[in-house]
Amino acid sequence: MASRNAIGDGDLGVSGRDLLDELGIDRTELQWRKEFIDFDAEDERRLASLSPVVDENLDALVGAFNDYLYGYDETRAILDRSDNAALDDREYMNRVVGGYFKSFAGGTYDLDYYAARTRIGRLHDTVGMPLHFFGGMFANTTGIVFDALNQAGTDAATEGLNPRRPRRSTRRSTRRSRTRWPSCGG
Repeated sequence: MASRNAIGDGDLGVSGRDLLDELGIDRTELQWRKEFIDFDAEDERRLASLSPVVDENLDALVGAFNDYLYGYDETRAILDRSDNAALDDREYMNRVVGGYFKSFAGGTYDLDYYAARTRIGRLHDTVGMPLHFFGGMFANTTGIVFDALNQAGTDAATEGLNPRRPRRSTRRSTRRSRTRWPSCGG
């Protein structure tokens, strides 16, 4: 459905790199920002490990995001006011939103990644989409990711267990002993 390269495509009249320049974000600034929020190589590995979850749930993620975007009068009104015809092209938006989600788990968080992010931010500004609407659209997708991670954890924890044959506990009884122990207090 979507590739990482789909994020931020389209004509906004400015490149992501130009936007980074406009914002004063270069390699040094980006490195400082990563250090400021304590984002390091381990975070990159953790996010990259989510790639299979994103891939397996991409249609649901894109659907949840776009259902919110197109399903509310307030967000629909913002889209209808825009002269960006691409926003009415659901196939195009599916590609862009899919690329957006795939980029999260792409494992590379360099200037190109942030250039694409600035283009998405510029698109929101251009159409007048308030940040809290975007936050709401994104929040709808977190439940999908959490559910998928929960299921993956359950699957890993129960792998190899026979659901039809209950296992006997090897632990000793947890009943309290009737033995009275002398108190230490005297």
